[in-house]
Amino acid sequence: LPLTARTKEAQSLLNGFRQAQETAALQLPVDMSKADASGGRAVVSGKADELKRHAPELASLVTVSSMPADEIQKLIQPDEVLLEYFGFGNTLFAVAMSGKESLMLRIDAKQLESEIRGFREEVQQLAKYPSLLATSLYRQLIQPFEPLIGNRNLLIVPHGALHYLPFAALHDGKSNLIAKRDLRFLPSSSVQKYIRPHHNQPLEKVLIFGNPDLGQASFDLPSAEDEARAIAGIVSGSQIFTRKQATETAFKKLAYNHNYVHIASHGQFKSDNALDSRLLLTGDTENDGSLTVRELYDTPLNAELVTLSACETGLGKALKGDDIVGLTRGFLYAGSSNIVASLWEVDDE
Repeated sequence: LPLTARTKEAQSLLNGFRQAQETAALQLPVDMSKADASGGRAVVSGKADELKRHAPELASLVTVSSMPADEIQKLIQPDEVLLEYFGFGNTLFAVAMSGKESLMLRIDAKQLESEIRGFREEVQQLAKYPSLLATSLYRQLIQPFEPLIGNRNLLIVPHGALHYLPFAALHDGKSNLIAKRDLRFLPSSSVQKYIRPHHNQPLEKVLIFGNPDLGQASFDLPSAEDEARAIAGIVSGSQIFTRKQATETAFKKLAYNHNYVHIASHGQFKSDNALDSRLLLTGDTENDGSLTVRELYDTPLNAELVTLSACETGLGKALKGDDIVGLTRGFLYAGSSNIVASLWEVDDE
């Protein structure tokens, strides 16, 4: 299914961009050194620029764009430091940036992916903590920037394998990272200008979905239903939907009118096509119950916080540049200021 836009004009521009991409791909010569920069690639670039002018939010999802450093710095909160990683192969660069200063360093990434894999396995196996990998990864990724970071919080933009790293669990030898400072994550630094501002809305009127009926007993999540009812009992005025009432249709009709949305269900990340990553809700005559990233792009939200209490909802597929597509990106584009998501498969209980 094609990615949809919110207006006919934007959809037409998106279709033109996609068609130009496909045409250019078919015209690529076997010897890339002989590629004509004034041909198909120029047409793609022109279509991308047109899309960016008329629908910049949509363009941010399908093209890789950069921002001048001074523009990025204007978007950084006074109590935060942006820490962004980027690179390719065994070469990784990282830049730490506050509103007034910046520092860029090169990081040896030869063993980085294997260390991340090993650390994830340690966490999943509840191994002794802190481990050598927890401190090793901290020394590589955080410690070089400590003089600039100071006591400020971190806004982290991962890259590649770093999207799968639980930064909060990194350890400096005395305490883990989350014990010292707040952490936020973004799929790219440029996406900041498209995120709906945070407004500190009171914690009320939570829209809650728990243990949707998926038609098979093996998919039931009784503890997720307990979780949903417990939250509804804490926050007055909440709307709760469980089992057959926890439908995708109810989400699409009601989510926009709630500042807080909590979904306790199954989530599925699809690495082969991240736009098909999904949350599983109950199907009905209007919707099949599979809430995909594609559909989120056409589902406006007005939420301060969306909590995705499901498996692997924070994972995404790393694409070109600093871009990533997954459920978190979908909810950001839909209009949520913040998302809580998981990097793990989670036991129901």
